[in-house]
Amino acid sequence: MAIHENEKTWLEDVDLQFEERPIPGFYNLVGGSVIVDKMLQDGEVIDLGNGLTLEVVHTPGHSKGSVSLLFREDNALFTGDAIILPGDLPIYEDYEETIKSLQKLKEVKDIRLLLSSWDDLKEGEKAYESIETSLKCLRRIHETVAKIYNPVTDLMELCKQVVVELGLPPTLVNPMLAKSIAANIKALGKTI
Repeated sequence: MAIHENEKTWLEDVDLQFEERPIPGFYNLVGGSVIVDKMLQDGEVIDLGNGLTLEVVHTPGHSKGSVSLLFREDNALFTGDAIILPGDLPIYEDYEETIKSLQKLKEVKDIRLLLSSWDDLKEGEKAYESIETSLKCLRRIHETVAKIYNPVTDLMELCKQVVVELGLPPTLVNPMLAKSIAANIKALGKTI
């Protein structure tokens, strides 16, 4: 199993990951803990054999060790959870790192195919549009948190207010989304 070093603890102990990131339906998404035997580094090229390679692009934000993988032979970019979809549950630990990671992905030349965890395949210019839409979504969330923020408001209450202001479904309000909202508060230099 290969993963970025910042994800090792979570992959080897999924119960710890759930404790730190209480994602609804988490145990339906993972098969269990595994042992990591290779650490991935930003820019590393993984030889798949037969002249095929994957380039590791470290894209923190969703989590500290998030990576995207570029299959250069077809210019296919696998972004995992780096792309945030409008109207969906935005999960990220660090607002500023998420912005930087999306900007880094926009700089990848000649993306032919974009494959993210929660969206349909995007081709050509649609790939770049998807990344830009994700950036706009993040900035809108951030602006909304800045507008609504009140230091005496409970984090879950603030989360509810942000969801209402953004016109998102109330079912999105949960502790994981609250952590994303907390990441915006931190980026504003404020406290919860």
